[in-house]
Amino acid sequence: MTINAPRWLGKSPRALGIVRVSSKKQGDNNSPGVQREGITAHARALGLHVVDIVMLEESAKSSDARVKFHAALARAKKEKVRHLVFWVWDRTTRNFTDYELLEDLIRRDEVVLHVAHERWQLHAGSDEGDWLKAEMNTLVAKTYSRQLSRRAKESQDAKAKDGWYPTRPPLGYRNAKLVGANGVVKDRGGTIVLLAEGRALLRRMYELRLAGRSLDAIGQAVVAEGLWAALGRKNRRLVAGDIEHILKHEFYAGWFTWRDERYRGKHEPVFTQDEWERLQATFGHRAPYGSPLENGGALQGFMTCAECGCLITYDPKVKASGKRYDYYRCSNGHRVHHKRVHVTEAQLLAQFEAAIANIEMPHALADEISRVLRETHEVVRAERRREIGVLKRTVEDLQAREDRVVGLYVDSKLDDVTYQRQRDMLMSEKHAALDRLSAASEELDDKYLVTADRIFELAKQARTLWNQRTPTERRQLLEMVLSNPRLDGVTVRYDMKKPFAILSEMTKGNDWRARRDSNT
Repeated sequence: MTINAPRWLGKSPRALGIVRVSSKKQGDNNSPGVQREGITAHARALGLHVVDIVMLEESAKSSDARVKFHAALARAKKEKVRHLVFWVWDRTTRNFTDYELLEDLIRRDEVVLHVAHERWQLHAGSDEGDWLKAEMNTLVAKTYSRQLSRRAKESQDAKAKDGWYPTRPPLGYRNAKLVGANGVVKDRGGTIVLLAEGRALLRRMYELRLAGRSLDAIGQAVVAEGLWAALGRKNRRLVAGDIEHILKHEFYAGWFTWRDERYRGKHEPVFTQDEWERLQATFGHRAPYGSPLENGGALQGFMTCAECGCLITYDPKVKASGKRYDYYRCSNGHRVHHKRVHVTEAQLLAQFEAAIANIEMPHALADEISRVLRETHEVVRAERRREIGVLKRTVEDLQAREDRVVGLYVDSKLDDVTYQRQRDMLMSEKHAALDRLSAASEELDDKYLVTADRIFELAKQARTLWNQRTPTERRQLLEMVLSNPRLDGVTVRYDMKKPFAILSEMTKGNDWRARRDSNT
């Protein structure tokens, strides 16, 4: 008795196995070895000839990033390979763009997609139940990918707040995994360790820079001395841009920035704060590097000319007696000025002092504003918690309704058109509810209160901080408070950054509560 093979097998038994992992360290039941063995066994059971098993190391959540996946499909089409064999469904795709691409190829009977672990196929003759299964699997995989991404970001943010850089550290450091009591290296957690070779390289760069060496010369020196190769770097030439990037990376001073938030790191710094300031002072717009006037002024590169837009440059004068005068002037790069106008650093700082004075407010007023902000925030939080509860119940109700629609469709009690219309309507309502839920959840965040507290603490002691700081530290304070600083002849102009502009308005009168209430 002869048993006819299924029509979907086609005339060609050629198959291409596709193994996908998100990273080299993936070690669960989707590891490369498990996938490869499962694909091979599935193909053997169906009498398929596996021409190759390709390995894809890439995420499946975004179609644009799946270069290797699309290359594999192109290869199958070019070599007329009919059967594509994956281990489980989420190894195929986690986005609907690639799902629609596969669906088009399958419905045109160009390929047959095999899911080896579940021993089922999707082909041109598949019924709507199989297509629904494929669509639901894609939705589940997409949701899982989104949740995985969210959890990873939350974990990284928590690590950053704890003082540890969440990802690979810069040159000279390495991630050190924690070791358990049994001597087994833990997969999660760890610290960042400064390598001896990294310290030697950075300290040598620092010494050369403060000695007046150019960036190119520093690159040549550390390569020639073997310090670069000691870190496993094979290139024999370092360009000036690479050296500048390294020497300006504040990670080496004990700080890092993560998602636009600046944190004090717990890792061992290479430079002290004083050394870091001296190093950064070697960069900027001033006299040529290596000249006797190399030590820059505190305000170099900070302002622009109000008339022509060029940078205000540091142009000190040294008398025969050796006494030095710190002057600034427009660099006049556009050749607009016919005469140089010099202004002393002391004159500029005296004018900027007014900006700091404008944001200072009495302790009682600052504390009262902070208290009212917190009270208002608590009222908003209570309302948002109530709203979140309502929205969660709405989402759960919509999900239950969607499940009932799917059940009716699977039981053939709904036709295709009615099912699609009902499902689209429910999905639209659910997405709108989820968007409102996300927005309400964000309003529970009290990060802005922490920022506000810092601003009010600065406002309460603005003059004291200004008077106690060095010119360089005053520059840093001005960068926090001001934007668009410019020099109009000998007069300083500037705009205040939004939080401090509001503080400046508050200090001019006590009607701030009335203005707030009038807008509610």
